[in-house]
Amino acid sequence: MRTTIRTILLLSAVAVSGLQMATAVAEGDDFKACARCHGEDGNSQKSSSPSIAGMDTAYSEHALRDYRDGKRECGTSKLKCRMAAKWTDEEIVASSAHFAQFELVAPEQSFDAGLAEQGKAIHEEKCAACHSPGASAEASSQPADSLNGQWREYLEYALQQYAGGGRQQPDDMRAALESLDDSQQEALLNYYASGL
Repeated sequence: MRTTIRTILLLSAVAVSGLQMATAVAEGDDFKACARCHGEDGNSQKSSSPSIAGMDTAYSEHALRDYRDGKRECGTSKLKCRMAAKWTDEEIVASSAHFAQFELVAPEQSFDAGLAEQGKAIHEEKCAACHSPGASAEASSQPADSLNGQWREYLEYALQQYAGGGRQQPDDMRAALESLDDSQQEALLNYYASGL
């Protein structure tokens, strides 16, 4: 009985400590810098910056470590790499947990409904196994996250990074992207922009 009570108290202390760390990161200068591009609740108001609200923690931790370790290009946002360069693993975990608690709100942006419908079918066939809410990314060695409801401009930039080698991608993702022609990629982007 005493062992059970001690275990419960220890787990409670760990949970409180994690919450305090997430709060400390959220209230720190680094979080304020993140919020300038990604929004205080992780819902970006800038089409060139991705929304990170509700993002899978494994995916965001992986991405932040890649930025920190120089494995992923920062593109036009050098601030992002300067911030990530000084983060510890614990701060990355806390920041990821902080933004994961918010709900993603798809931004209002234009899209072609007909192309979005075509893109939905392409997504189901080529991308859904890894890029859907709750997907386990079992087909890949890297964590993945949902893309639906993301800014189109940011996704276009991400595709350019993948094509140019500025961002690592698993072999199965490379094969899927290479199998799409320009019109299919356009349809897929319209589907993700639709937020449907």
